[in-house]
Amino acid sequence: MCPEAGAVWGFEPRSEAATDPGRGNWQERDATADHWMKTGEEWTVDSCLAAVRAGDEEAVRILVKYANPLVLRMLRAYGLPADSTASLARVVIEAIVARLDQFAPGDSFADWVARVAVELGQEHLCSQTPAPPAGRAGLSAAAEEALQVLSAPVPETELPNRPGAGELVGRLLEPFQPANRLVASLVHIEGCPVAEVRRLTGWNELEIRGRAAYTWWKLKRNLAGLLER
Repeated sequence: MCPEAGAVWGFEPRSEAATDPGRGNWQERDATADHWMKTGEEWTVDSCLAAVRAGDEEAVRILVKYANPLVLRMLRAYGLPADSTASLARVVIEAIVARLDQFAPGDSFADWVARVAVELGQEHLCSQTPAPPAGRAGLSAAAEEALQVLSAPVPETELPNRPGAGELVGRLLEPFQPANRLVASLVHIEGCPVAEVRRLTGWNELEIRGRAAYTWWKLKRNLAGLLER
């Protein structure tokens, strides 16, 4: 069994559902986003996708506006730099439009979008030559300050909102293989239940639990290593 998400940092997982429409419970997002707007008319997901397949440019814009936050969420979970995330998101969106025939009506469109992003994000990372772990070298002053907060006997509960916290988390995830990085980010940083991760990735539950247990141990070890330097 995995410990409570976020406990490795000493703070609760960040909650960005209110400000980022790509975050939060995706089942709920799909239920509330079944109807999209086009020139004052309500469209269902199916009718919008049909219009995209027929070459309707406005429908494509609606689709991109809907899918982009979902794609960005999954790519951010890989810990990619902001510029790499933005450029790769464009590639993923193009792939989604090109692969619409692979989407099965009746399935969750949001989950299907997430899985395409997971697949292409992993392909991208696996094609890169991993850089050697940087440790604390190059951490910004804000990230160093966030690290010092973690070294206190009782870590600050608002650490996720501090400047540099995101950079620090990215540095801790840096040594992981892409799949482990994704699971660690979703389970231990965002606090997603295993069932949600399974929907978003398409991976089996046993694999996810195994990766979550391994990365939990590894994250604590990486954090201890940074604090010792």
